[in-house]
Amino acid sequence: MIIRKCAHFIEYCILSFLFFRALLGEKRLLSAHLLSVLFSFLYAVSDEYHQSFVLVRTASPIDVAIDTLGAAFMQAALWFHRKF
Repeated sequence: MIIRKCAHFIEYCILSFLFFRALLGEKRLLSAHLLSVLFSFLYAVSDEYHQSFVLVRTASPIDVAIDTLGAAFMQAALWFHRKF
């Protein structure tokens, strides 16, 4: 279970990075960071919603939180990397 949660964390780090790269043309860098986390969060919510319809899967707000933390971690890392 821990390996799956870590894998989701890493997957959402990557997803958030890809959203950031897509939004990098934005005029404001901060908005690209925030929108990347928001879009990752919305994707996590939609993924859990989808899982609620699958018989052998369950939807969990904890999974959404782990996914969103992965996205936020990546954006924080990118933000601090630019600052230094």
